[in-house]
Amino acid sequence: VNTIAAGQSKDKLVKAVQKEFDVSFNESDRLVRTELTRIMNQSAADSYKAAGCEEFEFLATDDERTCEQCGKLNGKKFPFSKLEYGVNCPPIHPNDRCTIIPVLKGR
Repeated sequence: VNTIAAGQSKDKLVKAVQKEFDVSFNESDRLVRTELTRIMNQSAADSYKAAGCEEFEFLATDDERTCEQCGKLNGKKFPFSKLEYGVNCPPIHPNDRCTIIPVLKGR
């Protein structure tokens, strides 16, 4: 499905996945949200590394819905050489809302 590359909405992708795999809207939405989080964090990591950053910081969405696992990772720094999706880089779990940010030298 090329909906994201074509600039179409997440909801359009959700409906396309729902139809293609004959799953419920909620199942499709969970999958799409989770994979978009992975794609966005992978793209961010690639950009940060290309800019010369050597480390990233886990940034949890800090609110009443933040899970214990993401809360424990919040603010922790890791070298890009140790980046591992589902372990220290989002998505840690389905529907993860967290992201990574670059660690800038001298800061």
